[in-house]
Amino acid sequence: MILILKPFNLFIAASEVHKLELPKAEQCLWKGSSRGWLVQLEDSPSINLINPLTSTRMQLPPLTTFPNVLEYIPERIGSEYSVMMLKMKLFSLVQMKHFCIKKLVLSSSPKGKNCIAMAIYGDCNKLAWCRIGDEGWKTVEGGWCFIDDIIHFDGKFYALDYTGTLIILPDEEVGASCPKATLFAKPPNPDEPDFASDNLYLVESSGELLMVDRIIESGWKKFDTTVGFESTGLLQDPRLINILYYGIETSKHVVIKEVRVEFMLSAT
Repeated sequence: MILILKPFNLFIAASEVHKLELPKAEQCLWKGSSRGWLVQLEDSPSINLINPLTSTRMQLPPLTTFPNVLEYIPERIGSEYSVMMLKMKLFSLVQMKHFCIKKLVLSSSPKGKNCIAMAIYGDCNKLAWCRIGDEGWKTVEGGWCFIDDIIHFDGKFYALDYTGTLIILPDEEVGASCPKATLFAKPPNPDEPDFASDNLYLVESSGELLMVDRIIESGWKKFDTTVGFESTGLLQDPRLINILYYGIETSKHVVIKEVRVEFMLSAT
């Protein structure tokens, strides 16, 4: 069966279709999903988690509490945020919802008291975390940056940077006063010291953690086009040895359930 989730182009083959309407989505930005919950940003500091099946809504700490936000002045229309980059820069509400969060993942259902949220944020793609009910986002120590992807797998957060370096942060360490991510695996291609990619992904499949490098072809006359996916070994470790290869000109495909569901965004 196939799951079709617009606008994320996530689907799986199926023989049955169910159409569900999401809550009002005017002027919102969908930033993916985790643990079956959609991540929604609005033209405000709010970060919402929405269950597409029940329309249940939960909130994470707002964008104003990320470590790189210096101040938020709602009366300063068009430049509400002051954000620390290489130098201080002003962002509008609309700009901030596109800029601040690259990806957000959950350790478990946000209805559970132990749920942890981890986000890639800012211009340097650093890591920040929070628990449901926290007042703000906290920095993950260790100096790691330029993170391409994160995933929660087997009770741990894994993050992959643009060189293919894999870092790890177990759940039990996140609750510490200053949780620190540590090196788990060095880049997989020691013969290619200059290897770098802006399109590395971590994927869980059949109980194993996999890495995929998406190959993109750019051209000034057309949009960037995905032309394939290359597999790369992570490390000689029984925990992380398999590689996933998807194929050419495809969306991400993930087998979830024998149900086909199509979520339609509300037009009002």
